[in-house]
Amino acid sequence: MARDWPALPVFQSAADLPELPKGWKACQAQDLYEPLDAGRRYDQKTVLPMGRVPVLQQQAAGYIGFHNDEPGVRASEEDPVVTFANHTCEMRLMTSPFSAIQNVFSMRGIRGVCTSRFLYYGTKGRIRLSEYRGHHPDYRRMWIGLPPLAEQRAIAEVLGALDDKIEANSQVHRLSWQLAASFFDRLIDRSPREIPLGSVADLAYGKGLPARARVEGNVPVYGSGGLTGWHDEALVSGPGVIVGRKGTVGEVHWSQGPFYPIDTTFYVQPIRDLPKLFLYFVLRSLGLHGMNSDSAVPGLNRHALLAREIPLPEAVPLRNFVDLAMPLVDCAQAVQHESKALTRLRDVLLPRLLSGELRVRDAEALVEGAV
Repeated sequence: MARDWPALPVFQSAADLPELPKGWKACQAQDLYEPLDAGRRYDQKTVLPMGRVPVLQQQAAGYIGFHNDEPGVRASEEDPVVTFANHTCEMRLMTSPFSAIQNVFSMRGIRGVCTSRFLYYGTKGRIRLSEYRGHHPDYRRMWIGLPPLAEQRAIAEVLGALDDKIEANSQVHRLSWQLAASFFDRLIDRSPREIPLGSVADLAYGKGLPARARVEGNVPVYGSGGLTGWHDEALVSGPGVIVGRKGTVGEVHWSQGPFYPIDTTFYVQPIRDLPKLFLYFVLRSLGLHGMNSDSAVPGLNRHALLAREIPLPEAVPLRNFVDLAMPLVDCAQAVQHESKALTRLRDVLLPRLLSGELRVRDAEALVEGAV
């Protein structure tokens, strides 16, 4: 099932649906859309790193690459297209032209029956990814409650407002970090000398915290691949730098506030008065992904990393870098936390709107105050 989306009930017959509001009806997904011909199918060998038209893949990462031919599917804000990945169950609402690899199905809601935006929100998250097989037949056969067209549009507008804000925050987050990284590159270009990492910082081990032992809270929990959940208690006061030790070896993460690094990670402890933000960018610049140890259980070799040479800037340029970069990082963290709250709100509203339990005007009032 798609990541970062609530699991919705799967109804295999009309009888499985709860009692629907007046004016709603039970429908199978296959009766709500028309399949679209996606044209030429692309693969890893036939895409380009840059181009006019994105090529959708089945994974959550989104695009496998680009091409400069005619797009396989025409989509727009006024006439969006829903896609379903056969083997991963990833779904997307496309509002610009695109092409796709094999096993990504494209569809539009049947005009006068179901809007494409409601089809997306009404069916996404209902198919369980159980094994690597074709899930499209399950998608076609599922049943959902279908409100009248006006209510479909209103429900999709409420949920779309939240998703649009989450996406805008994601772009702000990404651009803020990119700009901070450009300031770091300028700093390093002027750094006069290098020293071993271990002379200015140490790497401490994270602590185990299985998902069943976590208590929902506002403290981010970091694994080697990044944010992996939330807890109500921190292990380390922030800000801080986390490095993937086992699993996703060499990934480097930043936490603006207190955090909990689990036992697949190291966290950085400065032993000289160097800004943690500088150490974060330094570690990212070292290309740590290839530093697996030769032991039976591959992982990041702590001693080898501490012996790596890093650039050491003069005090004044370093202070100027932090003064420029830290407000950008603060901005990135602020929009990330806002998106967390918006995602929680969307995930609460989604099943209640799709079942008719929550009236649209009540949801609109909640969303208006959030976005």
